[in-house]
Amino acid sequence: MVTLFSREHGRVSFAARGAHRAGSPHLASTTPFCLGEYLLQERSGGYTLKGCTLDKTHYALRESPVHLSCAALCAQLILEELQPGEANAALFSLFLQALAYFESHVEEPLGLVAGFLLRFAGAIGQGMRLGRCAVCGGPLRDARFDFEQGGTVCAAHAAPGSPVATKALILALAAGMRGERLLPVEGVGRKAYALAKDYIEFRLERRFPGFAYLEALLP
Repeated sequence: MVTLFSREHGRVSFAARGAHRAGSPHLASTTPFCLGEYLLQERSGGYTLKGCTLDKTHYALRESPVHLSCAALCAQLILEELQPGEANAALFSLFLQALAYFESHVEEPLGLVAGFLLRFAGAIGQGMRLGRCAVCGGPLRDARFDFEQGGTVCAAHAAPGSPVATKALILALAAGMRGERLLPVEGVGRKAYALAKDYIEFRLERRFPGFAYLEALLP
């Protein structure tokens, strides 16, 4: 069984019989992170792969365990949130951009993962609000990040133990969320990654093992 992320149809699962046999015409099209046009046949309430025209295999991901684990983490998050038949063109475009960056072996992978997480949150309706207090709408004085409120808050409305929101970190996060193109969060990549990770796991109410696996690979 293979899971496909389609721009028009969201998550689709299908059977690819004999795909792992030597010489199978479906071998290349069922490897992780392939991009192409898939022809599926509906049968008994499910789908079977009939053919595929490949565009990209993103093979270079396999040359770097760190960048491969980054791509796998992004895929894990998408599979968790995307429902069968639920199209999300913004998330599809975001994932393609992330794969292109990771395949190029971007020098600061955690900064890029942070940028992906921030945009992923926005694509599923959990975007982080920055710049003003998420509770009162006022200016940020002694700012904190409050995950329950969905962004930055002033000290008067911060929950106990809320992480400090420095101006540099707020500006870096805001820059990473600006525009339509996926960009790494620069300058504070590790801090931004740690914050975005905690925010995602809090908002989605679960832990993702892909984070721990990625962190174990890093120096």
